[in-house]
Amino acid sequence: YDILIHEGYAYVTGLLSNKVYKIDLATETVVDELEVGIAPVEMALHNNLLYVANSGFQYPSYLPGELSVIDLQDFTLLMNLSVPVNPQSMIIDNSDLLHLISTGDYENETGRISIIDTVTLEIIDTINLTIFPTTGILTPYNRVYVADAFGGGLFAYDLPGFDIVHDCDNL
Repeated sequence: YDILIHEGYAYVTGLLSNKVYKIDLATETVVDELEVGIAPVEMALHNNLLYVANSGFQYPSYLPGELSVIDLQDFTLLMNLSVPVNPQSMIIDNSDLLHLISTGDYENETGRISIIDTVTLEIIDTINLTIFPTTGILTPYNRVYVADAFGGGLFAYDLPGFDIVHDCDNL
């Protein structure tokens, strides 16, 4: 589902296998695999740790979401952190905070953005939304834009402090 390249290796999420694969780019072979959680999608890399958003999608519904943390030094799973339903994408800001964008279930449970401290690996804040966000981007001006899955517009907040610029009422 997703791929990241780092120091001669490709890391690939296996949405249906619930694994992350480590591929040696020189030999083009899978050298390791690690079971992480249900339906892993996007990854992010920070300080030699690989973060994996496990969406929890199990047709026809969603199990609770998880964020897996992998130590790339020895390719081991350090922990799985419980997060809101259907985490899809991540942003790591200049303050070493991970912004995990969870879409919700596309019906009853709307999206959330979990702000996670990459040092303590704890959720330090949550932004509740009335949209179903899928992806986001951090601009050079410390503004985070988050897109709605159904084309409802952009949600935006500034850093630091998570000051909302565009909320769900003025999309």
